[in-house]
Amino acid sequence: MMQGQALRLPACVAAPPAGACILLVCFVRIGCPGMCVQRIFLFFCLFLIMNSHGEALALHAFSADGEPLYASDFTHFSYVNPHAPKGGELRCHTIGTFDSFNPLLLKGRPAEGIHLIYDTLLVESEDERDVAYGLLASEIHVPPDLSHVIFQLHPEARFADGSPVRGEDVVFSWEMLQAHFGSALRRYSEAVASVTVLSGNRVRFDFREQQNPSLVLMVGRLQILPAHYWEDKDFGRADLTPPMGSGPYAVAEVEAGRRVVYARRVDYWAADHPVNRGRWNFDRIRYEYFRDDTVAMEAFRAGLYDFRFESSVKNWATRYEGPRFGDGRILKKTLENRDPSGMYGLVMNTRRPVFADRRIRKAMLSAFDFEWANRRFYYGEYERTESYFENSDMKAPPLADEGEAAILRSFGDDLPEGVLENPLSLPLTDGSGHNREGLMEADRLLREAGWVVEGGRRVHGKTKQVFRFQFLTDSRREERMLLPFARSLGRLGIEMRIHMVDGPQYTRRLRDCDFDMIVAGFGAAYRPGRELAVAFHSASRDRKDQRNFMGIADPVADGLIEKILSRESRREMIPYVRALDRILRHGHYVIPFGAGKRRYLARAVHIQSPETPPPWGRGVSTWWYGEEDRAAAPASEGES
Repeated sequence: MMQGQALRLPACVAAPPAGACILLVCFVRIGCPGMCVQRIFLFFCLFLIMNSHGEALALHAFSADGEPLYASDFTHFSYVNPHAPKGGELRCHTIGTFDSFNPLLLKGRPAEGIHLIYDTLLVESEDERDVAYGLLASEIHVPPDLSHVIFQLHPEARFADGSPVRGEDVVFSWEMLQAHFGSALRRYSEAVASVTVLSGNRVRFDFREQQNPSLVLMVGRLQILPAHYWEDKDFGRADLTPPMGSGPYAVAEVEAGRRVVYARRVDYWAADHPVNRGRWNFDRIRYEYFRDDTVAMEAFRAGLYDFRFESSVKNWATRYEGPRFGDGRILKKTLENRDPSGMYGLVMNTRRPVFADRRIRKAMLSAFDFEWANRRFYYGEYERTESYFENSDMKAPPLADEGEAAILRSFGDDLPEGVLENPLSLPLTDGSGHNREGLMEADRLLREAGWVVEGGRRVHGKTKQVFRFQFLTDSRREERMLLPFARSLGRLGIEMRIHMVDGPQYTRRLRDCDFDMIVAGFGAAYRPGRELAVAFHSASRDRKDQRNFMGIADPVADGLIEKILSRESRREMIPYVRALDRILRHGHYVIPFGAGKRRYLARAVHIQSPETPPPWGRGVSTWWYGEEDRAAAPASEGES
């Protein structure tokens, strides 16, 4: 090490204490020559990084990139009102039904809001990206290579019965997650080699890979269950016996399948913890269940619950009106959509022979008239989704720059033809609904792939197989939008049958990848992680309970995902993620829909919130119950 050279630590590992830094600077400036001094200096650096147990220095927060916003002595998040009054009831809504209070079971439908009764090891702030602060964990220990993490459990952490939260509870919670939800999370859970209880009420997670901060954040989200509570109970049985946790609420009332009410615990051990101050302000949180969204909307207009986040532009324009809106009892807000929106659209299952050919998938894309659908169903308010990382700096541009191109060329003959030469683009129509040019292009691609028209039907030129497929859905709203697409395909001689099933059957068939085409979305994280492998890696193609709905098995996608997961910083990820985006879009696995430019919130006037909402979350946990003041309240508000 040269004289004056700074000690560099990974961005996610906090710097040594200030006093240690001063000693280090003084030592470097001495500049004594000789290999012996260099070895002493290296030993001293390691001493600063490692504590007496051989682990990294204790951290109050973990950041995937850069320094956390809040210092170790912070008192509350900046987006909360630390003096928010406690009291009142927040009435929420949800669709469907429930038959279980166990969030870790794949079978059954857990009650909405059950997360309120549990604490997690870490809590992610809503005004930072990929930064989490200790809750059940009072200290976080990570080495520079991120090969493991050790959580020191908070000495005051208690379950609702007063018993302490122990390392054994963390191990139990992880084991139950593996046993009962493991198949759906296999690509995540396989990265954890072991979970071990250490002395001093510490627990250690060892990872099978290094330099992947998303693994630390993942295990930090684990809801911790009391092992002693489950000793004489069947964890795998879905029922409505209210369980116990260490969180801010407890189950207070249950009406099977219709409503569940949670009551704030006055004895909650972390009520004044910095991550909780100004949050969890309602005495009661009620979830009302409705059969479908139409019924739920009418209930909201009648004042039966307190707020709705709305995603439908048409609904926002036509259904949020009436006496309660006009007299100020319900406020309307338009919020800026800052989140990456990911990919959302019609997904083709390449496991089915009819969609195995890229030319056929591209023909389907050409036949879909997005501009007409946007005008007809969405008031022209949607912008078409182009990328799997839409609204993000990880979205691939039309043509690759030199850095991205070099990454893709490194795959040699595995690189699909035309990826670097052909700019990324989507068909554009005039929105009239005729789409003549798109249908002509679709016909050309289909003929090129061997499908011709005979007797008004599209058949394979050699096998004479008729081109027909089934669209699987459980939504009447989707059916309404799909019918025009089915008519367009009919003009090409293709038969698309819309098959409506109930929710449980739909979920089961998705788990088994038993469909030809569906509507699905793939969310985009600020810092992509193992969810990429779950959705796009060939290892997930033939596994149930994954999200590789398209059946992708591409060696270039596999290689890029593995490189993304091994990058140390988000900045280093960007060219690799853009390259992955380019490969996925070139494959035409999805016919993209659009995403709203804004998001919408309608809220009862007596539900108050901080003046500035958090930029990366909905902030519901920061709301509180206030007195109605309709005279002072405007009928609607806007935020951007």
